[in-house]
Amino acid sequence: MGGITRAYRQHLLNYVMGHTTAVASIPATCIALFTTLCSATSAGTEVTGSTGYARVTCPSWTSATAAEPAVIANATIATFATATGSWGDIVSVGIYDTITGGNYIAYGSLTATKTISANDVARFASGSLTVSLNES
Repeated sequence: MGGITRAYRQHLLNYVMGHTTAVASIPATCIALFTTLCSATSAGTEVTGSTGYARVTCPSWTSATAAEPAVIANATIATFATATGSWGDIVSVGIYDTITGGNYIAYGSLTATKTISANDVARFASGSLTVSLNES
């Protein structure tokens, strides 16, 4: 998928090096879909409108691998609600700490664009969303 955003990497480094006393716990990891590409510094254009779209929570992630770079992946299937209208061409995914608004934490591009039309269900298999601390 991709990596941790620049702002969150800075937050983690400040914690590790003793510049802050705590890293805020993330209450939930929520997956967002985008019709434009995300980057380390900017989220893409999130799907909006009254077409049945809402971010979904991913309650479980694997532990980080011992590989370089270390990677985590979604340990459960992430399933969005059935689209009631077109969501457009989905090209990237973001992870936030809340269902609406919130902090942009991680991002990544899809390996292939996925067009979501009415009655489609966007779904990510277990292990298909991966995140690393790499500057991808």
